[in-house]
Amino acid sequence: MAGLIGKGAGFSNSLREAPVFYGLCAVGTIGGMALSLASVNPIKLLVLVAVVNGLTAGPFLIVVMRVSSDRAIMGENINGALARWLGWATTGLMLIAAVALFATGGV
Repeated sequence: MAGLIGKGAGFSNSLREAPVFYGLCAVGTIGGMALSLASVNPIKLLVLVAVVNGLTAGPFLIVVMRVSSDRAIMGENINGALARWLGWATTGLMLIAAVALFATGGV
């Protein structure tokens, strides 16, 4: 997240070079500790996070495929035909899996 907003990121940087990165790490660590102290079942939480990741993967893959095929953004480094085909096939499968999750009553 820190890298996305143009701030320093990575443990190779000092706290002064990457305060947003270290702040996000602290929030994540403190949040995890709070969940642990609140007796949240970690397995149920992992399943929930996996479901959320699965549901959001399709839309994110659409964005990735659009960007990676745009010559104005990528220049000479756009996807080739095989990468485009595999990428869109993967995107389609992820979207179908998300729909199937709801259709089968998995959520």
